[in-house]
Amino acid sequence: MTRNRIAASLSATALAVGVLCGVTTPANAVGGGDVNCGGTQITTYNPGLTLTERPVHVHLTRHFAPCISLSNPQVTFGVTEERRVTTLSCQTLAEPGTGTREIEWSTGQKSEYSYTRTITNVGGQTCAQRPA
Repeated sequence: MTRNRIAASLSATALAVGVLCGVTTPANAVGGGDVNCGGTQITTYNPGLTLTERPVHVHLTRHFAPCISLSNPQVTFGVTEERRVTTLSCQTLAEPGTGTREIEWSTGQKSEYSYTRTITNVGGQTCAQRPA
């Protein structure tokens, strides 16, 4: 998908969610488990979310960068992507949860991480945190 199609898709379908909380994520990479990364997440919903729950196609892309690893300096970034169909609304979007995801690192290696997502309200802004 080209950058223009991605931008059009984001504006046409509904909602792009970025990392609002500024969390640095420690992640266990292949070769030592000492990787520390910042990162962003972009999520698109098609069709867009409404106040009524309905089936939507969800596409999540997480970019972990920059990453620093003392045991494996070639690990400079990681990417994880997820596509699914689920039932959501604006009111059920930000809910606590747990899960497991696979990261592909800049070296081509893959590893898995578990997370617990927490939801807090910071100054009237809903903030979802998912430390790995």
